[in-house]
Amino acid sequence: MTQILISLFYAASVTASGHEGDICATKAPNHEYARRVLQGPTFSNLGKLILRASLGLMMLPHGLHKLQHGVDGISSMLTDKGLPSFIAWGVIVGEVVAPLFMIVGYQTRLAALVFAFNMAVATALAHASDIFSFSEYGAWKPELPMLYLFGALSVFLIGGGSYSVGRGRGRWD
Repeated sequence: MTQILISLFYAASVTASGHEGDICATKAPNHEYARRVLQGPTFSNLGKLILRASLGLMMLPHGLHKLQHGVDGISSMLTDKGLPSFIAWGVIVGEVVAPLFMIVGYQTRLAALVFAFNMAVATALAHASDIFSFSEYGAWKPELPMLYLFGALSVFLIGGGSYSVGRGRGRWD
């Protein structure tokens, strides 16, 4: 698969150069150049940007909805579990503040850790009975919250990259 991507990348870069005859059976593609570009820091940092921004942008509407309509549903779940209801306001940090920090790349690792903790709590509160359940179509029932959780853990481990406010230089960036 990697060889196919490298060949496609090389073909696209040669075609973009406008040099006629660059792609032909007699000229071998420069796989080493393509490998360095695809595995270089630019693509790595672009991947980090896409991951952290997509997670943040997908979670943000959930948090904004809770800002507009309140956290009463979460408060009642907490109360049912014997926990104080004021903890429900922590969801605003996990679904608004942390995603915004992840999107811009400020304190990215810390924001991702808060985001992951928020998803772990959400899974425990709202999806605990579904942990070992599958839908009628074969999907794991808590699939979406767990995807958010593991995505956030991945961002925590790899950091925000250089396309971020922190530019990947600080301990929590």
